[in-house]
Amino acid sequence: MFSWKEIIHIAIQIEQNGEQTYRFAAEKTKDPHLTAALIHLAKEEARHANWLSNLKPEGKVPKKASDLEKLMRVFLKDIID
Repeated sequence: MFSWKEIIHIAIQIEQNGEQTYRFAAEKTKDPHLTAALIHLAKEEARHANWLSNLKPEGKVPKKASDLEKLMRVFLKDIID
């Protein structure tokens, strides 16, 4: 199974990929409303990645990490499925 750090790293990468995808799509569309929506989604993905990066444990896993690990495993499984 994945370690805490690996799960966080994967989740951050997923958010960064989402941000890049939304920004790429925003550049391709000519509809200003769709562009604005895509840029908003890209900013949300960046915010998620930032939040996840703050979860990285320094040395040992925080007390609540077991709950977060369960959540991240569910998240990862859903993505893989």
